[in-house]
Amino acid sequence: MNAFSIAKKSFFKPFDKDLIRMISPTYLILIGLANFINYISNYQKDLSPQFWSIFLLFLGSLLYFPILITGLRSNEANLRFKLPPINLILKKSWKIFIAGIIPTIFIMLGTLCLIVPGIFLAKRYVYVALVTEKEMIGPLEAMRKSRTLSQINGWSVILGSIYCAIPYAILSLLITLLVDPKINTSMPIILGAFVAAILGWFTTISTNSVAFLGYLNAEKTNI
Repeated sequence: MNAFSIAKKSFFKPFDKDLIRMISPTYLILIGLANFINYISNYQKDLSPQFWSIFLLFLGSLLYFPILITGLRSNEANLRFKLPPINLILKKSWKIFIAGIIPTIFIMLGTLCLIVPGIFLAKRYVYVALVTEKEMIGPLEAMRKSRTLSQINGWSVILGSIYCAIPYAILSLLITLLVDPKINTSMPIILGAFVAAILGWFTTISTNSVAFLGYLNAEKTNI
């Protein structure tokens, strides 16, 4: 599966009716609402500090990841979606958070070293969260397995992410010009917040689909 194929399939994932039915309700609760609050807090100075809205968005995204991957897996296999138990979601989210600390530090340090090392490290650890979500293993073991799988198609995933991100970046910029109250003063803040929440769905699903599809492909190739 080449980079363009991964990007093309991931780009259209948010439009999949079955996927929308499976996981959009939990998205709205965990991320959509947080996106809405974060957007509002940017323009309403009398609200709570923006830190809390950003924290809520981070926490919601972390909790949503196991649900999203379960939905993508069910969608790809044409199986009925079943929401994971709350305790399993919490356990997986915690393990994913812990597993991501070391790779994130490495990637940040690599990026500071003329950017290129950061790109290579991002490619090496692109599957850490997915490996952890599926196998529930420790951070070092997840990093080792991600490094092995990324040798198969890691660059395709990185390039596919860029291909997929470009049209969404352009679309987001155009929509921002239309709904940002600082630019379009006649636009209600509530409407802008609603649009931001919807846009979050498309970027969240597409971005994670690229890595997920690459992971599936790497696993099959590695057998």
